[in-house]
Amino acid sequence: MEFGVLGVLEMRAQTGAVPLGSLKQRVLLGLLLHRANTVVSADTLIEAIWGDDPPRTANKNLQVYVWHLRRVLDTAGAAGRLAFRAPGYRLAVHPGELDRDRFDRHARQGRQALADSRPRVAARNFDAALALWRDRPYADLQGTPTLRGAAERMEELRLTVLEDRAEAGLSAEDPPGALLESLEPLVREHPLRERMRVLQMLALQRAGRRAEALSAYDDIRRLLARELGIAPSALLERLQRTLLDGGTVAGDTLWRGAPGTGPATVRPESCQLPRDLPDLVGRLRETDDAVGALAPATGPGGGRAGTGRGLFESLTGPRPGGPRSTLAVLTGPVGSGKTVLATRIAHLLRPYFPDGQLWVTLRTADGAPRSCVDVLDELCRALGAPAGSCPRPADRTSPAAERLSERAAFYRTVCADRQLLVVLDDAVDEAQVRPLLPGGDQCATLVTSRSRLGALDSAHLTEVGCFTPEESRELLTHTAGYDRVAAEPAACAEAARLVGHLPLGVRLVGARIAGRPHWPVSRLVERLADPALALAELAVGDLSVRRVFDRATAGLTEPELRAYRHLGTLPRDSVVGRHLAPDLLRLPPPEAEEVLEALTENRLAEAGAQGYGLHQLHYLHAAAPPLPLTAPPLPAVVPPLPVAPAPSAVH
Repeated sequence: MEFGVLGVLEMRAQTGAVPLGSLKQRVLLGLLLHRANTVVSADTLIEAIWGDDPPRTANKNLQVYVWHLRRVLDTAGAAGRLAFRAPGYRLAVHPGELDRDRFDRHARQGRQALADSRPRVAARNFDAALALWRDRPYADLQGTPTLRGAAERMEELRLTVLEDRAEAGLSAEDPPGALLESLEPLVREHPLRERMRVLQMLALQRAGRRAEALSAYDDIRRLLARELGIAPSALLERLQRTLLDGGTVAGDTLWRGAPGTGPATVRPESCQLPRDLPDLVGRLRETDDAVGALAPATGPGGGRAGTGRGLFESLTGPRPGGPRSTLAVLTGPVGSGKTVLATRIAHLLRPYFPDGQLWVTLRTADGAPRSCVDVLDELCRALGAPAGSCPRPADRTSPAAERLSERAAFYRTVCADRQLLVVLDDAVDEAQVRPLLPGGDQCATLVTSRSRLGALDSAHLTEVGCFTPEESRELLTHTAGYDRVAAEPAACAEAARLVGHLPLGVRLVGARIAGRPHWPVSRLVERLADPALALAELAVGDLSVRRVFDRATAGLTEPELRAYRHLGTLPRDSVVGRHLAPDLLRLPPPEAEEVLEALTENRLAEAGAQGYGLHQLHYLHAAAPPLPLTAPPLPAVVPPLPVAPAPSAVH
């Protein structure tokens, strides 16, 4: 079964194209494919189909359209795909069946290959993505505002992939004539896209047409000033200076002569982002919130983010405008998927920050905070500062604060006049983050932390919590396979409930199901329900709940760790009232509340109106002894293996 939305809406079975019926029935299918594998409420469908003036019988009419669509799906061999799930309907689409999903997958693989300096592999993936486009998305359903907005967003993504394809062609040293043939019509159609102009100038220079490349710069400089009242980006200006100085552009490096210094390297972009997971589930609201906060007011295509002309128009609906922030914080409990979400957000923001996207982890492997001085040195090297160029006072007795201040000032100098995105993963506290913030207003910083970092000025906060039951089921479908989940839906739902719908736990449950095809899911549920076995089941390869939580609790003070362990001895799902905490923890009242609040701030405990408690997985972890973070040394003498008894003669 295949569904197509990148053009006229279509559905194809093994026997060929499937007739989709009336216009409203096709609109219904388009809306369900737009939100595939999620529940779309009946009210949302009615509003999208009939607008502000639905008929009095809209609910009954919707049920009739659903009935007809089910018959179409049944005839095509997709029985059971369209199901009622209060308060609406859900269309199950398997991985790879929807052309939009295949487009996204090829685009992500292409960008990863480009970041890994494999331009020819990247080009093949971008070509595969672009080949899926037949016409404007939902071409026959443009009268529906929801689908028209979705089409605009997808067309913006296609433009970004076209730019990525040109970048891959330049890096692979494809013939410049072919690159210009594909770029110049796009530049005429989208004259304000600065990245497209950069690629055009690079291709013109590669073809030996330096004067035309400089003329292209002058065109966009005047256009930006007239239409938007802004100057070209730092990358465009650097490229223009390079060409004016008689420099050349070779590969992905800009060279220009500097008197007495020899050639200097100016890197157009340093991308350190991890691989974007193709099976990220849900998080549309959180993604839209963070992207909307960090995306510049003027996007790569000249439109303001959120207006419907830029890449980041609201993913879930209209978003009120507001000033752009330079700092956003993703906060949530350990295992909630903050790092995975930050990766997705950073990849989406990449077109807005052409001078680079930096990624640094702020904790060591054992959970200890990293030195800000070491992190600053790492960031400066990533931006092209030669090793050893960071200021290092000759007097080693200089105060630590002075050494940190000098490095932070040098880092801000390196970042000056660049459009950079900096991702700081797993921050400990505000003091660790402040020296790592670039100074310019063209840079943005995305931070992940269990703490809310409330003392950081002007930070945009986005909460990342546990999954809904529907999102847990969707992730299990991706990781364990549709057939396994469909065969035992109740057992899969119970397994997700037993791990508290924490994304880390749900992903490990899916990996366990996939790795044991001979086990019924109900057997895994039995083991997850046993506190003595549950943590052992939640471990696959080098990823385990126990080790992740051990790392998260490594920095606790002795009273905090003692209180955490004590909460694990209480009955599951119990809550410690504030008035009972001093007696249970055997601490004075102010100190007991301070310790519990510290656990809550670190997202290791949960606070509510009734008191303090633990998430299901934290409860299991708190009750279990921690594992060593490193393997124990081997004994000096390895004892001999026991000799197996002789096999019995009985068969």
